[in-house]
Amino acid sequence: LSEGLTRREASAAMASAVAGLFAVPSPASARGRATQVKTWARYGSRVEATRSWLAGTFMGYVKSGDFAALKTDTDPKKGVVTSFLTACDLWAASYSDANPSPKTVAMVDDVNKLREFQAEVYSIARRGLGEEVKTTGGIFGVGGKQEPPPTQAEARTLLLAAYEKAKVAYNDYCVINNEGRPFEIDELSEL
Repeated sequence: LSEGLTRREASAAMASAVAGLFAVPSPASARGRATQVKTWARYGSRVEATRSWLAGTFMGYVKSGDFAALKTDTDPKKGVVTSFLTACDLWAASYSDANPSPKTVAMVDDVNKLREFQAEVYSIARRGLGEEVKTTGGIFGVGGKQEPPPTQAEARTLLLAAYEKAKVAYNDYCVINNEGRPFEIDELSEL
């Protein structure tokens, strides 16, 4: 203080030095559209694989009546379809910044319809394997008869009806995605 600084100047200098220590800038974090190319690099292959699974693998299972494989693929916790739909959710979120955009909301709605398809197919596969058959008659479930599992033709009809709903949802997801997508990212093909 003896070199010509007043108390007021010294305290202002000290306050700005302390403020400078606490105001160290943190690394910038981008989200939403700013990270779409990186997000696509991470999740794009699984988003595109959703179409391949629906058009190829699923239809193959329906034709062959492979309920065990359908059950495995559509398992809500560890099935491959869960992985695909999670990637679709995350890709849809990349069209939003701080708040969900109308585009993200519409795409997530389509993903939710695909999740309903997954749950329905999982249930049909379990019934086809005889795991989720209902008991009718009896008193409080005692003495009742189990319903027979669906025949191959009945299961096929149910699976194809579910597929038609999933096809509409997936195609809508693609149309919404392709409008205003980044030019570095290829269009999603519809079913």
